Amino acid sequence: MFAPLAAPELRRYYAGHPAPPEASAPPAASISPRDGGTSPLTAPTAPAAAAAAVPMVHVLLVRYTVPVAEVAPHVPGHVAYLERRHADGTFLLSGQTVPDDLGGVILAVGDREHVEKAAAEDPFAVAGVAAYEIVTVEAGRAGAALRALLS
Repeated sequence: MFAPLAAPELRRYYAGHPAPPEASAPPAASISPRDGGTSPLTAPTAPAAAAAAVPMVHVLLVRYTVPVAEVAPHVPGHVAYLERRHADGTFLLSGQTVPDDLGGVILAVGDREHVEKAAAEDPFAVAGVAAYEIVTVEAGRAGAALRALLS
């Protein structure tokens, strides 16, 4: 079960993020497909050519297999490993879970075999203090900002 964020955590999360503009709903008659309008479900979609292919994305769940105190000696090697994989473009994002005793999450791109080999090289995995679970996502849709990041 996920615990809700406390108010101070929400403020830190949203700090610097502008509030979304107020949405003004169009008149009900204009959103009904039966009346010739469109709804979010029936609105025309962008041409296929405009939606560039999104590469495979992998969510790597890094779960500690030992108490956190036993993980600590391996952190410097793990951080160096993360920096190398970020620099070579394999990892897009990495961070600890909240609470941090669960492990971490990494967002990776590339073919699955490459990502599996990269995960096996992690000093945490080599030392046996963490185990990886890799979830591969074949994105059907992605926002423009994410497509630009992945291309």
